[in-house]
Amino acid sequence: MAPTVLITGASRGIGAATARLFAQEGWDVAVNFNFSQCEAERLVHELRELGGKAVPIQADVSVPEEAARMVREAEAALGQAKAGLAQAQAVLSKAQNGARPEDVAQAKAAYDYAASTYERMKPLYADGAVSASDFEGIEAKYLGAKAVYETALNGARPEDIAQAQGAVQQYQATVKQAEAAVNEANTYLRHAVITAPCDGVVTAVNVEKGELISTGMSLASLRAEAEAWVEVNVLETSLSLVRQGQQVTLSFPAYAEQSFHGTVVNVSKNPDFAVKKATNENGSFDVLSYAVKIRLDDMTEPLYAGMTAVVDFSQADLTPGAQDE
Repeated sequence: MAPTVLITGASRGIGAATARLFAQEGWDVAVNFNFSQCEAERLVHELRELGGKAVPIQADVSVPEEAARMVREAEAALGQAKAGLAQAQAVLSKAQNGARPEDVAQAKAAYDYAASTYERMKPLYADGAVSASDFEGIEAKYLGAKAVYETALNGARPEDIAQAQGAVQQYQATVKQAEAAVNEANTYLRHAVITAPCDGVVTAVNVEKGELISTGMSLASLRAEAEAWVEVNVLETSLSLVRQGQQVTLSFPAYAEQSFHGTVVNVSKNPDFAVKKATNENGSFDVLSYAVKIRLDDMTEPLYAGMTAVVDFSQADLTPGAQDE
């Protein structure tokens, strides 16, 4: 039995090339497609001409229901492989352990009956009372019953045991391949569901159902329902005013006449970008900026992503010896 591989998006391009390579190596290929049925059927015909087996499977792996169907089909194939393995193991066990006493007795009874019939027909055939064709049939049954009885009595030949062992090993490999296909299908099923990294409110959806997306593409925007925080970029020339753990004052244009308090929780060790290039005014170096994250300690008003905040570091208590962590 040839191994089987399921290739998603196999009707064209890299998927089709991969399917051809597997077929050339003797694999049976399941060609998955979504819309390109004609291309998939042409590829299946091509793969069959290479001497292997190939079948087209229509499914959109981005749709949970269809991905689930692929899982069910893969699990069904796994069940068939396991059934074949169990049957092969039973044959091997029988070959290794020999026939049961009742099997030997049954084979002997069949052999005794065929032998007695054969012995009775021999003189009749010699006298011409039985046709040659009838006697040949009787003789064939006698010889067959004799072989079955001797096998049951003496056990399987070494080559029969080796053949049974080979069948077991082949089905074991088939089961492993089927298990891999189930795992792959389950992976597609999991990938058909987008999971948010945390609780929050979706503020924007950037794609629509059926739209092709690429790795790293932003699918949606999520406002986390966690503690409020503000991130500001501080020039390196002003970093002496900033210490991790210091208290700062904040104001928001959205809430005029109100002020709030916050705590610096992180000062980035890596610069974000250069906000000023080297000039005569600031010397022969670029002025970099560093991200500073501030936790809001007493925020009572609703906040929204992207709002403008003004942070006052000048009121902070920068005691000598304070260190960045």
